[in-house]
Amino acid sequence: MISWPMGLLAVLALGAPGDAPFSEPGQSSEAVPPDSEPIVVTGERPKDKKRAVLGSRVPQSIEPDPRGFVSQVASDTGIAGLTPGSGMDPFAGGTRKVIVKSCKSSDARITIAALCDLALAQKRILEGNLTSARSAIDRVLINPKSAQADKFFAHRFAFQIAVKENDLEGRREALEGMLGSGLLSAQDRASARKTLASMALARGDKTTAISELERLLTETPNDAKAQGNLGALYANARSHDRARPHIEKAVQLTAALGQVVPRSWTDYLSRHP
Repeated sequence: MISWPMGLLAVLALGAPGDAPFSEPGQSSEAVPPDSEPIVVTGERPKDKKRAVLGSRVPQSIEPDPRGFVSQVASDTGIAGLTPGSGMDPFAGGTRKVIVKSCKSSDARITIAALCDLALAQKRILEGNLTSARSAIDRVLINPKSAQADKFFAHRFAFQIAVKENDLEGRREALEGMLGSGLLSAQDRASARKTLASMALARGDKTTAISELERLLTETPNDAKAQGNLGALYANARSHDRARPHIEKAVQLTAALGQVVPRSWTDYLSRHP
């Protein structure tokens, strides 16, 4: 049985939770131009109640008078004191525009549908409230309007939570989610594949470990460690015809870098010519 001279463990370079380009309502973001336009939303005006403004106070909801008039309306509030149906109501037609505070992102790929939940998840992770962070993440992942970029950041935050909680299954799911988004860099894809292979081995799943390393090597065939580790897995499975090419490649790549070739590799090749 061949020994493994190099470990499979790799750390995915995701950055700290604060690195994500989000800000919550009412917060500023240096990455967002100060003169950016607020979001304008439209909606149907409620029909069951009328609204009145009393002086400078916040509008309060009141029940309409059965005779069709609005009672308890201040006389110095302008348009809010008009009689319904008079033809002078500026909101007649049922639609009004409202300027609202909005969450912001410096990443244009993030959609409005997910932005505030992602900002909330980021904040809750920093606060240590992981339960609330998970709830916000789940809302993004189940939202049919979420884009791939939304889901990528959701999985990224889920990975950070799993690391904090030492949740191996959570880490695996988050890594697979990020890989599935197609938005990881080539370097991070390689690290993710190595990590998934290592986790599979830790739970005794050699088939998945082999699959992850095979997929890794389709993108990075000159990774000597991955070639050697895949060769070792095949060798331990007594699949010597598959093991030898990978170990030969690992020896070749390691020597080309001027590094010491592990003796276990050369011993294996001499025993299985």
